[in-house]
Amino acid sequence: MSFLAGQKALEYVRLHPGEVTLAVVDFRLPDMSGLDLMTRLQDADPQLRVIVSSGYFADDIFSEVYRDVAFLQKPYTAEGLTAAVAAALAA
Repeated sequence: MSFLAGQKALEYVRLHPGEVTLAVVDFRLPDMSGLDLMTRLQDADPQLRVIVSSGYFADDIFSEVYRDVAFLQKPYTAEGLTAAVAAALAA
């Protein structure tokens, strides 16, 4: 298991511009916050869509604090993930 998950994702996006359309990131990562990773990923590729997922917040609380951030509350179902991905890609 890698403890540099955020750094590896960021490195991949930087090395493969335009190949990643959407990233689902956890709010808490071992090496950085999911919001920090989201910002860095979008700086590396402004077209990249990001969904932040967490079990620490309720959707309404998260959305109130972090406006304009796509959020997927854990635990989620395949249907919930599919709907979140469709909404993020349509945005």
